[in-house]
Amino acid sequence: MPSLAGVHVLALDDNADSLALMEAVLAACGARVSAAQSVAEALQIVGRDRPDLVLSDIAMPGDDGYALIQALHASPDEAVRALPVAAITAYASAEDRARLLAAGFQAHLAKPVDPTELAALACVLTGRSPTGGHAEPAAPVADHAATALKTE
Repeated sequence: MPSLAGVHVLALDDNADSLALMEAVLAACGARVSAAQSVAEALQIVGRDRPDLVLSDIAMPGDDGYALIQALHASPDEAVRALPVAAITAYASAEDRARLLAAGFQAHLAKPVDPTELAALACVLTGRSPTGGHAEPAAPVADHAATALKTE
């Protein structure tokens, strides 16, 4: 697994099993992980801890992932507006991906999540090479992190 040492990731999912999987994968890579099960909880963490990356489910009761990205982009804090945010969702069609990217998500990873792809995506979005070392933070990526692995 690639190294995410020194990286703080906020994982947001209302499903406890999906959230636990993201936490386990990212922690195994050395990331510090904050977990949230609602948009309100995620926004509190962002305001308090300023993560380096946000990974968000889309379909959740109450506010959804689109509400999260809107709130982040509406923040008066430039650092919050610039946070890389990836959608981790069962919505996996080309139309879904296009809508997510148009809404401001930098990347899309379809559920069920492959741990290797999740780790690679976190690396790419935080400027780390999925194969080790550091890289420049990625521009929005339309497909999941496997594309990044093939180009490294």
